[in-house]
This record gives sequence, C-alpha cells and structure tokens, in this order.
Amino acid sequence: MTENNRPVLPRPSVIGERWQAFWFRPEPMYTLGLVRMAFGALAVLWTLWLLPIRYDLLGTQGVAPNQPAIPYTWGVFEFWTSNQAILIGWAVLLASALALTFGWHSRLAAILVFVLILSFQRRDPWIFNAGDAVVRIEALFIALSPCGAALSLDQRRREGTFWSAQSRPNWPVRLMQVQLSIIYLASVQMKLSGETWVQGTAVSYALRLKDMQRFPPPHWFTTNALMMNAVTWGTLAIELSVAVWSGISGFGRGY
Repeated sequence: MTENNRPVLPRPSVIGERWQAFWFRPEPMYTLGLVRMAFGALAVLWTLWLLPIRYDLLGTQGVAPNQPAIPYTWGVFEFWTSNQAILIGWAVLLASALALTFGWHSRLAAILVFVLILSFQRRDPWIFNAGDAVVRIEALFIALSPCGAALSLDQRRREGTFWSAQSRPNWPVRLMQVQLSIIYLASVQMKLSGETWVQGTAVSYALRLKDMQRFPPPHWFTTNALMMNAVTWGTLAIELSVAVWSGISGFGRGY
C-alpha cells in the first residue's frame, strides 16, 4: 500500500510484533531436535578425534604440560591436571555426546558436552582452530535450549513416542541461524579484504598445501586458471548466499 505514491512504512508496533514473532513465536521443536542430533553426532566425532592425541598434546608430559594462564578463561583441567583426569574427562565427554545425540537426559548431557569441550580447548588452545571455537559456541547454545523437546528419548519418556515434539518459543534455532549468518558474512568480508580471493587464486594455493592434504588433487586441476577462478569466486558466492539466506529466511515466516 502507498500514500501519495510513497511506500507506507510499518508502524513501530508492527515492527515489534514481527521481531517478537521471529524470536519467540511457539513452534514444534522438530528443527531443534534435528540440530541436537546432528550436533551430538559431531561432538562424538570431535571426541574420537581427541583420543589418539590426548596425552601427546593435552597430558602432563605433552607439548603443553600446564594449562596457559589466560585472563578470564576457565576449564576443568586447570584444577584437575593429571593424565587420569584427561582420560576420565574424555570418557565422560564421549558418553555425554552419545546421550545428547539420542536425547537422553538432554539438558544435563548438553551442559557436560559444553563444559568438557571448553575445558579441552582451554587446556591447550594452540592446537585448536576457529572451527573448534564454533563447536564450543554451538555447544553453549544447545545447553541453553530445551534441546530434548523433540526427537528424543526424553520426549519418549514424557509422551510415549520418540517422534513427538513440544511447542516452544523458537529463539534457540533463531540464535543459531543469526550466528551462522554472521560467521559467513565475516568470512566473506575477510576474504575480500585480501588479494588472492579477489584475484581468484586462493583455492589453488589452499589445494597445494601438502601438509594439509589427505587426498592430493590432480596437478592439472590446481593449476588451471579458469577452474581455480571459478571455484574461488564460487566459494565466495556460496558463502554470501548462505549468509543472506540464514539472515532473512526466518523473518518472512515471522511476518
């Protein structure tokens, strides 16, 4: 609708209603249940990855015998420092991640997963990267949410079926959605601030880092300018589209 051929802006009350609907409109928690299951499976894999390096990189005789003193950080292994503590913490993390995947005592399992992932990362922060930081933050979001409200053994105990779902305010999913959008927007902004991504050569450099390779790509592929340009700029396009889609997809439903 227009007035004097000018678009009529939404009233402040309408904007507030849309904001409220986006964050707090009750919805069946099926999406959160799927996110919980996927994150639980990821946490299991992350924990198994730690197993062969638990002493060499995290133990008392490893590359960092003591947890570094970093202001405003904390972790279980700052106070419980033995190799036995590392092993027990690893076992509890694996059990908690499995419990979280299947939704058994979901809130307690999620809290344990968050505390132990954080504690392992604080024990030796130099061996982890930004991807591990995202895992830690997602663990916090899951721990704060009613993550057992759908597709869980907790729900089976309450309602008699694993496949049921409670209706709750949808803010946990929205929080993850907004975070995903911010991550990809920041990634695109950082890539465009350099030279190799703009020039279309960044992926070629990345694919030729031998110490990061598991399956060496063909030489003809990594040195083909046209293909590398397409893959590099295609990566930017995909990341930007994910950022935009994640940021706006829920607002339309909130209207």
